[in-house]
Amino acid sequence: MVLVSLLIVDGPKPLDGNGVLDMGHRPSRRSMLPQFTRGSAAPLLVTAIPLIAGIQGLAGPARAACVGLAYFALLGVIAARKRLLVPTPISLLVCFGFVAAASALASPDPESTLLRAVAFLALILCAFLAAERTALRQLGSVAFVLLPMSLSVLALALLAISPAQVLSARDGFVQLMLPHLSLHPNTLGAVVAVGVVTAFGRATAPAARRWVWLAVLAVEIPVLLLTYSRSSLLDVAVGVLVFAYVVGRATPLLLGAGVIAVVVVATSGDALVSLLLRTQDVGAIVGLSGRRAIWDVALDAWLSHPIRGVGYGEGAPSVLESSDIYQSYSVSTTDNFMLDALIETGPIGAIMVLGVYVSTLLGVRAGRRGLIAGEASRRLGAEFAAVCAMILVHALGSGGVGRFHVLAVLLVFSVVGLWRSRGVK
Repeated sequence: MVLVSLLIVDGPKPLDGNGVLDMGHRPSRRSMLPQFTRGSAAPLLVTAIPLIAGIQGLAGPARAACVGLAYFALLGVIAARKRLLVPTPISLLVCFGFVAAASALASPDPESTLLRAVAFLALILCAFLAAERTALRQLGSVAFVLLPMSLSVLALALLAISPAQVLSARDGFVQLMLPHLSLHPNTLGAVVAVGVVTAFGRATAPAARRWVWLAVLAVEIPVLLLTYSRSSLLDVAVGVLVFAYVVGRATPLLLGAGVIAVVVVATSGDALVSLLLRTQDVGAIVGLSGRRAIWDVALDAWLSHPIRGVGYGEGAPSVLESSDIYQSYSVSTTDNFMLDALIETGPIGAIMVLGVYVSTLLGVRAGRRGLIAGEASRRLGAEFAAVCAMILVHALGSGGVGRFHVLAVLLVFSVVGLWRSRGVK
């Protein structure tokens, strides 16, 4: 009940009485840990739920707990209904959740489809309210610093203790993953990429403790490389570019990123080349590791019934099971958020997802001129903008964002943080 009350009641307003961005008060050193724990309880809880659901045997209880928490969170959502009525990415994600639930009517397994959709919608609502009621600095620290660093340390610890548990052999190379949390290498790489971009942004801030953030980068970059996730490297590039664009100091930031890139290449050149090629020929790389073949088959299947979807969560297995692709790839999604929405929920769901992309793009573009004045405020807003762009770009080549998944939570946190940092009410 304490956590529920924190979700509904606790948390600062976006602006203080002087019109300055409220990033959370700075308590004394003695009270730093208790205040941080109390103020960060809600985002910590919501972030942990999809990770717990990845543990064998806990998927059902975690989803049930999220739905139960969403019941109480709805009280806070009703209080914030004005924000949900505006066509923001959050309101569109909520609408997508309702469309996903309605797709159960056309699903071969309506009960399972409905349960998946309800769990996804509950996660979005809980993440939305947790982000609304948490100080922006604490929200960014939990989601973009603590989470990636914790997973990186866990991965490296397990790699040192029992490499067989976290290394997955695939097509001549070995990828780092966290199977106990059902974190695919691409997902682990995406979360760590968020931490890398955030640490880079904070290391380049005036009067920053650079040695701290360089130490964070020294832990997270090896984990990122060991995942062998090329999409995560693209995420890092997108994040750095968006961060530099919003902050408005592109030249020094990009030079700093270039220096870090040179150091990484100099210290792990062979590993980096291996990461980019992954023992694949040019044809496999151009085919996006089989994704283009999957997308072609999925589009052909959608054209056979373009009005109604096959049911939320039923997409890839349903349309690919009769093709050679299904025998070659173990797929639960088409690795494309937009295409998943199209074949599972029909054109209406796809329009909602397209709206998420368009409204987020407009929000990032407006963020550069709309962020509240002040170096710290602008940088914090740039962090949220960068993560928004990273997650949505990642969703075009990997699954997770449209599911009961930690990447969906990070998307909600970053979108709400961006809107709040612009002073939007």
